[in-house]
Amino acid sequence: MPGSTAPEGEDADEVLRLAASLEDASAHPIARVIVDGARRAGLRLTPVTGFATVDGLGVHGAVDGHDVVVGTDGMLLPLASRALLTPRRPRG
Repeated sequence: MPGSTAPEGEDADEVLRLAASLEDASAHPIARVIVDGARRAGLRLTPVTGFATVDGLGVHGAVDGHDVVVGTDGMLLPLASRALLTPRRPRG
């Protein structure tokens, strides 16, 4: 989708699918555009759990075991900073 970016090393279609699955739970007009774009691309959306809106900033929830956040810089930058400072823990 124009204006969207996937993190380096991530598949753009998978990022769009995860974001659209999350946004499918939202009534926001921009969310509808994201969902429509994913469906036009033939991507299969999956249910979200723990969906929450942060007024004026974005939404977050879990899709297929991934924590997904879609929003403004004001929502994403603090998360990115925290991710850079927090060592990854092995899963399992």
